[in-house]
Amino acid sequence: MVDGLALPPTIMRALGAPTPEVELIERLCRSAVDLGHYDAAWVDFRGEGPEHPIVAVAGCRWDRDGLADLDRSWRSGNPSQGPVGRALLSGEMQVVHDVAQVPGRPPWKGHCEASGYRSLVVLPFRTVPTGALTVASRVAGRFDPASIEPLATLADTVGLAAQSLQRLTRVTQSLEETVDALCAALEKRDPYTAGHQRRVAELAQGIALRLGMSASDAYGVAVAGRVHDIGKLVVPLEILTKPARLTANEFALVRDHSRAGADILAGVAFPWPVARMVLEVHERLDGSGYPSGMSGSAILPGARILAVADVVEAMAAHRPYRASLGLQSALDHVRQWRGTLFDADVVDACLELCQSDELHFEPDARRPFGLLPTPR
Repeated sequence: MVDGLALPPTIMRALGAPTPEVELIERLCRSAVDLGHYDAAWVDFRGEGPEHPIVAVAGCRWDRDGLADLDRSWRSGNPSQGPVGRALLSGEMQVVHDVAQVPGRPPWKGHCEASGYRSLVVLPFRTVPTGALTVASRVAGRFDPASIEPLATLADTVGLAAQSLQRLTRVTQSLEETVDALCAALEKRDPYTAGHQRRVAELAQGIALRLGMSASDAYGVAVAGRVHDIGKLVVPLEILTKPARLTANEFALVRDHSRAGADILAGVAFPWPVARMVLEVHERLDGSGYPSGMSGSAILPGARILAVADVVEAMAAHRPYRASLGLQSALDHVRQWRGTLFDADVVDACLELCQSDELHFEPDARRPFGLLPTPR
């Protein structure tokens, strides 16, 4: 994490799009460029850790990859420290009037020359001492007090956006830690659940996105998928790991896990109806599911997605009492009950997704398959 400010990479990947706060910072960087017809602007945050890294967050007309390749640090005494590092360390504005006149060949100078920058100004946030706005120009001597003043005011506005991003990040990190702790508690009891929830979450998220859900709502479905079996914490271990089919009484205990899971999650302040999705994941379109026998549109869309993802993963994966039935059998099953047990649109999206090259399954039937996003 970047000093409480940078959005964790796992959340950025899951959301699939910049947060409103990051988009706001990008717009403010565009405003900085437009103020004086400059050539680039970007925002950096101070990173934690012994190396004191500098992390680029957002910008306009900037070379994100080029900055990422630099070994930038705000650590005191770093001989290659550039103007951004000095600004983040000291909290004072840094102005480079002519990059060509900087002695030596520090890495940041090479980056500027490769990008064509001749001058730049780095304005640390006065409201949040963990970030800075950099504005660059291809003209030497471009930044004087008159031109810097409006940029300094804009930097303060960027700092306010950074504060909002900081709050969002802390909430998101707290939710991630809560989910991870719940998953770890369950997976220590039931080794066959290890990975199941994650794969259900990934498949459900892919289905949700294919159905046109927003990136944030699809991520909420994935969060519910990651904890949809958390109620099994109340199920006796000998039942969870029984290497044979369950008796009627044992199955009744297992069936109660969705209600128990919803009770466990009810006190967690998720921004999505996670507890309700967990409660309804085993409901069925025709009312034959449990625990409440809900039907049709009364079941949350996210729960209808999870129902299909859960069945597909469960059938295609190895279980203590049977070998894997195979992915094709799982897809045939949900296709057979399309529109009866399972939402027709969800089944169609699942079939399209599993038969595309966007997701792939681990072929080893001796252990649960690995469902992973295919890089685009």
